[in-house]
Amino acid sequence: MRAKIEPADLKELILIKFGSLDNFAKKAGLNNSQVSVGLKQQTARFMALVKKLGIKIDQNGDGNKKVANEDIRNQLQNCMDRLASLETILKEKEKVIEHQNNMLKMMTQFVEEMKKKNR
Repeated sequence: MRAKIEPADLKELILIKFGSLDNFAKKAGLNNSQVSVGLKQQTARFMALVKKLGIKIDQNGDGNKKVANEDIRNQLQNCMDRLASLETILKEKEKVIEHQNNMLKMMTQFVEEMKKKNR
């Protein structure tokens, strides 16, 4: 009898590869309830689909399955760090744009006042 991987670990692998269980279900040709049951029961058919869609699960010497995804986790962490830095840059840019808009409004008001004085 084959050992099962923890459903949470299998779910994490699917989320890393596909982003959501819904995306995985679409790629696998399953509905959401079939994916949920598949995660828990890990039938041969479901695990074959998982393997076919490119999710790697290794077995160690004890027969227990362990996830071989350290590189994927590192890539995911790098992407999350990059996203956080880009969000920070975006917020800074928004502040600069807001400041520029305020300055433009002030300059427009100043020009209009100068026009009124010159009339």
